[in-house]
Amino acid sequence: MNIHSKEMKQACTFFKNQITEQKEGIMHTFFGKLNLEKKIIYAISSDYDWLVQYWSSGLYKKIGHRINSGITSWNHMDLEHQSILKKQQIKYKTDITDNYGNIVDIFSVATQRSLKDNDLLSLYAKKPIISSISSSIWCKFNIKPLPLDQIECPTKVKALDIDVKHECFQFGNIKFTNKEMESIHWLLELNSLKEIAWKHQCSQTAERKRIDTIKAKLNCQGFSSSALFAALKENGITASCLQDYMIPP
Repeated sequence: MNIHSKEMKQACTFFKNQITEQKEGIMHTFFGKLNLEKKIIYAISSDYDWLVQYWSSGLYKKIGHRINSGITSWNHMDLEHQSILKKQQIKYKTDITDNYGNIVDIFSVATQRSLKDNDLLSLYAKKPIISSISSSIWCKFNIKPLPLDQIECPTKVKALDIDVKHECFQFGNIKFTNKEMESIHWLLELNSLKEIAWKHQCSQTAERKRIDTIKAKLNCQGFSSSALFAALKENGITASCLQDYMIPP
């Protein structure tokens, strides 16, 4: 996929129309999903010109310096990042990043003022919705990932963790497979059946059968999606507790 493609421009315009940015504060919104193993990124911005400028400058090669989980201000990054902000007359740009190993989500906003704690909390709460909207648009416009062959990644100390081999997840007496957990996560992010089937690279019939199995395990087979959401919540299965199971589109 070429950053200068008609499809990418259309996708960015559609993305802009799907979100409401505060004109007095937010200049543009960006969301990217990186696959560090494959060295690719799905990207979208409410400002297509910004995306082109960022990519054309070659700054994307340094996106590996933005992959650590947490909140990062571009005003504290190197001179190249600060220079492009000055060129675009952007005072502040902030990354909200979640690193899931080889998969990294970067939700970034350019603003006219520095962000306060309540701003960051509000934006972080919107990240799963922005992620869902982005995935839908990539699917709708058949957006392919952009290559990151020359990506630079800083050396860092790996966080302590426990590696557990597992094929299922248990909530009380209910067990779900990996695929079922992925479906649940995407359902909670308000993805449609078509979008989830696309992410699983399977037919909608196969995905519907998987969701029916999930409903059966939760004793709500044959009921509406709202009943499924209620059953998930009743069993302590929420979007926030499933963040570790996020995978790329």
